[in-house]
Amino acid sequence: MVHAVTMGGLLVGRDAEAGALRGLLRAARAGGAPVALVAGEAGVGKTTLVQHVLTADGSPVLRGQAAEGQPAAYDLLAQVLRAVPS
Repeated sequence: MVHAVTMGGLLVGRDAEAGALRGLLRAARAGGAPVALVAGEAGVGKTTLVQHVLTADGSPVLRGQAAEGQPAAYDLLAQVLRAVPS
């Protein structure tokens, strides 16, 4: 299992994954509608990876948190949309 580790602001051990996310950002800016699923066991660095790529790029970050047993699958999307400034 590989963990994402930050050292002095640098992300270590996730070059390929970070590159793939940067490619999706470029595609989105070019008018595409890419979707990324970042999956893995708890604690492997999924959030760290995504935050590193987005904040290094200057992109806004909207977050939601899913929990087991939530009443509806769209609750996560509703959380994120509520965070968007009007």
